[in-house]
Amino acid sequence: MNGKVIALGLVLLAFVAYTLQVVIEHGFVGAFTAAVANSASVQVVIDLVISVILIAIWVYRDASTKELSAPLYATLVLCLGSIGTLIYLIRREFAGTGEVTIPIG
Repeated sequence: MNGKVIALGLVLLAFVAYTLQVVIEHGFVGAFTAAVANSASVQVVIDLVISVILIAIWVYRDASTKELSAPLYATLVLCLGSIGTLIYLIRREFAGTGEVTIPIG
């Protein structure tokens, strides 16, 4: 396992943990309510939506060239945002190596 996979995995774990903390603290709907509280936060949400769509397009095209499930990973990105992107980037590191799972331990 290379350093890139370890770094991506650590970022993924930290962000998933933080996301869970936010959902526990504010609830699933509460996180979105705060995101549309005023025009400044709506602008940030719009910017993030545009970014996620562009990343999903890149993931779809990239996964297709690596013979990975392009619709699956693009959907993960659209539904999970950064979490889906990090999952794809980790999986992408194993494309063509014969490994299909992330080794643990």
